[in-house]
Amino acid sequence: MHPPQAGEHVLDVETLWLSSDLPHGFGDLRHMRVACCVLHDVGSKRTVAFTEQHMPGARSLEELYHFLEACRSEGCTLVGHNIRSFDWEVLAGEFEARGLLRHADDWGPGLARLVDTLAILHNKLG
Repeated sequence: MHPPQAGEHVLDVETLWLSSDLPHGFGDLRHMRVACCVLHDVGSKRTVAFTEQHMPGARSLEELYHFLEACRSEGCTLVGHNIRSFDWEVLAGEFEARGLLRHADDWGPGLARLVDTLAILHNKLG
């Protein structure tokens, strides 16, 4: 799955750990690790799962990293609920732990546009 330029994708991360399982709770987002990430391509209506373990039909988290790197350089739109403050942080920690990133702090969205539905709700509802 390679992102078309300016394509739209919906992303959701499920973690291996709950915040209550970690010493610093939500302050430890980067240590939660990714159990599964699901990505839906709005244009093609195709959904792909990326997992830590090999599962039939799923792709690796390394493939997710390369997909997101393409999104960061090509300006795709990534939609998620709390994507900016949760999913992106968890992914940065996962990719750093796998040696794909040097420093998770340096991994921003680049040209990708993050649409955070939680932020939209907060802005609308207060």
